[in-house]
Amino acid sequence: MPRIVGLITFFLLLFTINSLPQKYQILEKNAEYAVIKFDFRDFAEMRDTIVNGRKFTWFSGEGMYFIKAGEPTIPEYSVSLGINYNANPKIQIIASEKGRVDNRFILPFTLIDSLTFEPDQLFYDKDVYNSDKNFPNGLARLEGRYSFRFAEVQPVILSPYQYNPVSREIVKYNSITVRVDFNNQYNDGFTVQGIEDVATLEFLQNAVLNFDEAKNWIGEKKNLKDGVAVQSDNWYNPDKQYFKLFLNKKDVYKLTYDELVAAGMPTDRNIRVEKLQIFSTSGEVPLSVFSNNSRFSSGDYIIFVGDSVPPSPYTKMNLYNKSNIFWFSYEADTAGLRYISKTGSPTVSQPEVNTVKATVRWENDEIYERLGWAPNEKEIIGIGKS
Repeated sequence: MPRIVGLITFFLLLFTINSLPQKYQILEKNAEYAVIKFDFRDFAEMRDTIVNGRKFTWFSGEGMYFIKAGEPTIPEYSVSLGINYNANPKIQIIASEKGRVDNRFILPFTLIDSLTFEPDQLFYDKDVYNSDKNFPNGLARLEGRYSFRFAEVQPVILSPYQYNPVSREIVKYNSITVRVDFNNQYNDGFTVQGIEDVATLEFLQNAVLNFDEAKNWIGEKKNLKDGVAVQSDNWYNPDKQYFKLFLNKKDVYKLTYDELVAAGMPTDRNIRVEKLQIFSTSGEVPLSVFSNNSRFSSGDYIIFVGDSVPPSPYTKMNLYNKSNIFWFSYEADTAGLRYISKTGSPTVSQPEVNTVKATVRWENDEIYERLGWAPNEKEIIGIGKS
């Protein structure tokens, strides 16, 4: 039984062309649309197995599984197309060739191999298994559009198998021909500025079917305000030297001149303290620079506040990085951001406080287990510490 991986977390990896043998033929493509024919005669064969005297069907070989828990474990195939930022792509079936039709029972998707469990104990999505219609309900769909660096990519998902859980009829299609119309539209909310980026080119060359067209759409989106491109506040300058600082918790950090020299900062330059900067993904970080003079030299150091890597969307942790990255530069165009020193001494010898702005109460909620001492109508709700 094929082991099923998640759809969203590793979306970029799943839609790389080289991940599966080539099963397509590009019949026509240009800047407006693409027509592609897919050959599925050798795609993911059905296999039968016996579990407690009952026969079930599973699929061998290649195949991707873009399904939810409880839905029939039907393999699919995917490729990707590069599209314009302004595109609103649509897909339609041009032709299809039916192959064999069988009567089988397909087990539902589980996080672990379905065949290792009692079939009756598996979770079945009743909305699917009680519906007298094909699953998936279409032979092709567009799903999971995403951006990679300076390019926009649209995955195309094909369903060579369609399964009716009520009649238990499963149909395999030997071929499916689709047409994807890009529907490039004008958008008055942003403009795209062309850019040359080697990493984006290399990715598109390996990831999309229409590289010749997609490379012309590489660019950086710029929001428009009153028809004029809003200037980016991007601090990165490729002509400057930066040092990466890897931090994994929120804390106050000390960065010394000698540590930077050991990492490769030149010693033959007159580095002025006002030219020191540190950036994070949120922008410039304020610094406190401790130096005997205006020149950054041995014995000097920087104090700043660093933070851990922010969590990925909809999670409590970052799925891709263990450390947050801060960038140090000694070549600021203007004076870097600094903390402002303020005296902590009282302004008068005997300060008086006559009022308070607010009363703050702090409680630490703890789990309460009723021991039976209080009658039911007067049960204690919780315990708090003030």
